Amino acid sequence: MDQRRFPLTPALSPGRGSKLEYSGLSCAKLSGGSERLPACRHGSREYLNEAYSSKESVRRGQTMRYRPLGNTGHHVSEVGLGTYPLGGTLITSGSYWTGPATYGEVLLETAVETIHHGLSLGVNFIDTAPVYSEAEVYIAEALRRRPKHLKHMEVFVETKGGEHVRPVADGGDPVLARDFSRAALRESVQRSKERLQTDLIEAVLLHSPVAEEMAEDPLGLLVELRAERHVGHIGVSASDTTEAIRLIEEDGRAEIIQIGFSLLEPEPTERLLPLAEERGIGIVIRSPLASGFLSGSFTADHEFGPDDHRSLIPRERLAERLRDAESFMWLVEEGIAESLREAALRYILSFSGVTSVIPGAMNPTELEQNVAISDLGPLPEAALARIVETQREQGDK
Repeated sequence: MDQRRFPLTPALSPGRGSKLEYSGLSCAKLSGGSERLPACRHGSREYLNEAYSSKESVRRGQTMRYRPLGNTGHHVSEVGLGTYPLGGTLITSGSYWTGPATYGEVLLETAVETIHHGLSLGVNFIDTAPVYSEAEVYIAEALRRRPKHLKHMEVFVETKGGEHVRPVADGGDPVLARDFSRAALRESVQRSKERLQTDLIEAVLLHSPVAEEMAEDPLGLLVELRAERHVGHIGVSASDTTEAIRLIEEDGRAEIIQIGFSLLEPEPTERLLPLAEERGIGIVIRSPLASGFLSGSFTADHEFGPDDHRSLIPRERLAERLRDAESFMWLVEEGIAESLREAALRYILSFSGVTSVIPGAMNPTELEQNVAISDLGPLPEAALARIVETQREQGDK
């Protein structure tokens, strides 16, 4: 298996039909298909083989691995950029969500600098959505203003539809609303094209629809938009693992599925990841740090700002989540990882069914911490087995 491990100076974009060339090291880009990385098994879980993570003579953080995005024909960075935190402040009203809906203020220049830094580190996969405040606009501006040495790097941008922000006439807080009707979804994709300043969006996913929101077959509308060349690939950001499995087994139209998965939420490991790999479905992992609870960056008495959605979490729930996260600190204490953040991201990337993990970042420093994980490879097999035991203990509480 081509491990796609390269020093991080992109000389040619990893685009369809091209070669991947990094600092003079090149390999032919493989055709679409579900390529299996070397793997081992613990029960029904399939992990990357440790041979995949053998060190090269490079400094930490200077390599990026690329994985096939299912059967799409694209290879994307195994650590992508989630722009939910990068879009800046959004305060909304309405019955669906009232209050802060993001992580707080991020200025345009900070967002542009962060995206440029990610590109320079080999990140070619960016996830966004219309409800991530100004994220789509920031992405377009960052790509427009790319430095010359990054101009030829092909970037795969994935956005979503079905959830949108609606202005109100009196100038008050906009309404965060959901509408998966065919007309609303078509309009949403058109607006995303305008904000992203593109004629074709690489991928559009339905934004976590529930059963009753699928009445008008919104996935069928995405199929039409793909045929009309408004979008390149389609999929669903699934609300849970059960829905993701149903989409693969019973529907079969989604090329990409996004799902929440972390040390604290291991449900995808049993059936979803092996099934997706078998069927050639790209799997994108959101919330790998569990909204920051696995980042090691705050404690139970932390006061979140008024524009941070986590300020709405009850204090007891916050303390409970942190206690659950601390159950995995043995990974740091025993020298397996340098930080809980590192352990959490390496855990996700230890699974061969995962295409890309998309931790959020609000600045270049956070992004660099995330990207450095690709240089470290999967966790040791013994650690993965013990993680399963820790997760079972939490489930028995």
